[in-house]
Amino acid sequence: MNLAGNPLTDFTSIHITTGARLHFGLLSYDVQSGRKFGGAGLMIRQPGFRVTFEPASEFTICASKEARTRIQAFVERYLKSTGNRSEKEKVRISVESEIPAHAGFGSGTQLGMAVGQGLALLHGATDRSAIEIARSVERGLRSALGVHGFEQGGFLIDGGKAGADEVGELVDRLEFPREWRILLATRNALQGISGKQEKAAFECLPPLPTEQDSRLRSLLLNEMRPSIRKNSFDEFSRSLFEFGCAVGQRFASEQGGVFASPAAERLIEQMRKIGLQGVGQSSWGPTVFAICQSTTEAVHYQQILEGKSNWHDWQFHVTEPMNTGAVVIQSDSRT
Repeated sequence: MNLAGNPLTDFTSIHITTGARLHFGLLSYDVQSGRKFGGAGLMIRQPGFRVTFEPASEFTICASKEARTRIQAFVERYLKSTGNRSEKEKVRISVESEIPAHAGFGSGTQLGMAVGQGLALLHGATDRSAIEIARSVERGLRSALGVHGFEQGGFLIDGGKAGADEVGELVDRLEFPREWRILLATRNALQGISGKQEKAAFECLPPLPTEQDSRLRSLLLNEMRPSIRKNSFDEFSRSLFEFGCAVGQRFASEQGGVFASPAAERLIEQMRKIGLQGVGQSSWGPTVFAICQSTTEAVHYQQILEGKSNWHDWQFHVTEPMNTGAVVIQSDSRT
């Protein structure tokens, strides 16, 4: 996490800018170790939250209805964890940019982490770790990629959790090649599985067979991870697609297929036909992504897809990897 600005005072405002999390797939369950969830993902620069926290005479939230409801819940959880209810009456929280909810970007964790971090800093707690913040707002209950990504950014490998109250262990964190770009495809009319529906989906799944678990781990540790270190775009693209398909097959019974919708499956097929290889679905979708070698290549494929009438209800955006944690800036509200 980047922390810049003046020392904290009672008059300090806090500005936090997060990235978003792409989730390449869960490992689900390891029979040998008993660790649940785990997986791999990448932090990207856009979309992101920009949230400002300021001292105020009364508690106020300035945000969309969806974000306002979420922030209210995160504040309540944070204050319950600290035992200081009076803090709620002294803060104004303003959201200037948002991550779409339930779209595969990990918006709940990024907003929750921003709220927990902002309140902690505003009231003088400057040494809270990402895991402590996550616990204070009850995030990281399953995947911990967004928790570690908020703190460090980059390509992340989550080793999973051994206990229900734990936050998944960060196995490795790598700098993602800075010149590579991510072409995103989103569809506002669709939302991925979340909340109680997501919890129920995981409860219905039996443990991952040992041979499937081993293959996923081999793809992740022996192919995807080394290809990033070597800056081997073709190798990474191939292994990423295979990893995503294997995970999708595992969750097909809960999401209706290897991908979240027939439309997403058709789009991924189209992407591969025009030359994109490192394509997949983030988390439960509906967001689809494609890894590109450069901005020029990403824009080229974006224009091809935007020029096809069958994708008129999808929005395409080019973003870049975020190899840092959330950016935190302090400013004196008296100036």
